[in-house]
Amino acid sequence: MVRCIRIMLIFFMVTYVYFLSAQKNEIALGLKLGIGVSNARGSEIHTNAQAIYSPNYALSIDYGISERVRISMDARIDKKGTKTFIPLIKPNGEIIGHLDAIYSFNYIAVPLLIKYEMGERVKLGVGAGGYISFLTSQLYEIKPYDSFQGKKTSLESDYSSMDGGLSFWLGTSFEILESLRLTFDVQNDLGLKNILTNPNKVISYEEVRLNYLSFMIGLKYNLAKK
Repeated sequence: MVRCIRIMLIFFMVTYVYFLSAQKNEIALGLKLGIGVSNARGSEIHTNAQAIYSPNYALSIDYGISERVRISMDARIDKKGTKTFIPLIKPNGEIIGHLDAIYSFNYIAVPLLIKYEMGERVKLGVGAGGYISFLTSQLYEIKPYDSFQGKKTSLESDYSSMDGGLSFWLGTSFEILESLRLTFDVQNDLGLKNILTNPNKVISYEEVRLNYLSFMIGLKYNLAKK
C-alpha cells in the first residue's frame, strides 16, 4: 500500500508541474474514495461467477480546455477479480457443498477521460476514454469450509502485469466554496485485454477480461485559473 501511495504522489507531482507550466486554463486536483464492484468475463468463465466488492481510492487532476470540456486523469487503487464456487462431490456424484474461491488482482489504474459538464454551482457531466492498469499483486484464495482450513496462493506469474480498456463516466459536483467542490462519480471500466498469459493448474480458462464499476465521493480543489 505504501508503495502504491508513493507512485501515485510522484505521478501527480510530475503531472501537476507539467500542467502548471504549460497550460493557462483551469486546473483542479481531487481526492476521492468509494467502493468498486468487479467481475470477470471470458469464453470459459464459470456461469456461477459472482462479483467482488472492495474499497477504492484515487487522486485526480482535471484540465479545462473550454468552459464545458475537461480532460481528466486519475491514479486509482483498485481491487478487481471474481468469486467462483468449487463443488464438493462424493464418489457417487452427490454434491454435498462447495468451496468459495476468490481471484483478486490489486492494480494502480490510470484512466484518461474527456468530460463534458453543464451547470455552474451544480454540475452534471458525462465522459468517456480509456484506462491502463498496473498489477501490484495477485491472490487466489479458497475460503475455509468445515475441517478444511482454506488456502491462499499467488498466481501472479500466470497473469499480465498490465490491463487496459475503455472507460465511461457519469458524475455530478456541488460548489462548497469558491474553489472547492463536492463530487460524486460513477465510472465503468470495460477491460479489453486478456490478462491470462499462462493457463494454470487451478483453472483451464483461455481468456480472462475484467470489468470494474466504481462509485466514488470526493473533493476537488481549483488550483490555478489564469
